[in-house]
Amino acid sequence: MGLNNWRRTLTSVDYVGTLANAFGEKLTSSFSWGGQIFADETRYTRAFTERFAGPGDPTLTGGSLSSILGDSKLRVVNAGFFFQELLGLNDRLFATVGARVDGNSAFGESFGLQAYPKASLSYVISDEDFWSLDFMETLKLRLAFGESGKAPGAFDAVRTWDPIAGKDGQPGFTPLQLGNPDLGPERTRELEVGADASMLGGRIVFEGNYYTQKTMDALIPVTYPPTQGFTNRQLENVGELKSSGVELSLDVGLVVTPAVEWRVRGGFATANTEACLLYTSPSPRD
Repeated sequence: MGLNNWRRTLTSVDYVGTLANAFGEKLTSSFSWGGQIFADETRYTRAFTERFAGPGDPTLTGGSLSSILGDSKLRVVNAGFFFQELLGLNDRLFATVGARVDGNSAFGESFGLQAYPKASLSYVISDEDFWSLDFMETLKLRLAFGESGKAPGAFDAVRTWDPIAGKDGQPGFTPLQLGNPDLGPERTRELEVGADASMLGGRIVFEGNYYTQKTMDALIPVTYPPTQGFTNRQLENVGELKSSGVELSLDVGLVVTPAVEWRVRGGFATANTEACLLYTSPSPRD
């Protein structure tokens, strides 16, 4: 007889505030701020019992041979805050600047908060008086820059041990993971240029993007010398990824009437990615 008990609890607290202002008839401002606390807790237990005696329904405590095959508890907490300023000029040109600051319980003890900036610029050029392309009602140009992060796992930064049963049932343990007090998140920086267009009364909608992306301090499993007593691989910030590509999409309305609308959408994308290690022989830790 076996029992598998798995429970996951997600807790989230969010707050967002916005302050909007207008400076004359041309310039508008929208300042936003907020914060978030997110906790993810998972508990898993697996027990097994066999060799039951006597009548009645079997229970986990009714077997003569019982064992707990698995018992784990993981808890990760991420907390952060952000701020953002959006400026609009003539309801055509929009500029955004902002940043987010995060802390995560999976970071190493020597690693502090991480800041991720962002900025973007968009221009609805078709709203200008000089626009003369009657077949194209809307054309918006976009430029964006930003950074994001990916946290390591719950125990990737911690030195851990695996409990075992020794000779004659004596308790013991073996090395499991070396740990890294300086372990931090992956950081991805991206620059994107794009355009959105609507033509022929919305019958044709086009979207195009070109992006270039760089991931720094990528999390890579590294094998340390077995003489340290740790044979499992340790996650380290030693990788770097570079990626670039083009994303195009076209939406065409073949039939557009008040009663029937039939549209066809297609897309095309390319991606070019390079990966490398910053170093391959990490120095041992005490």
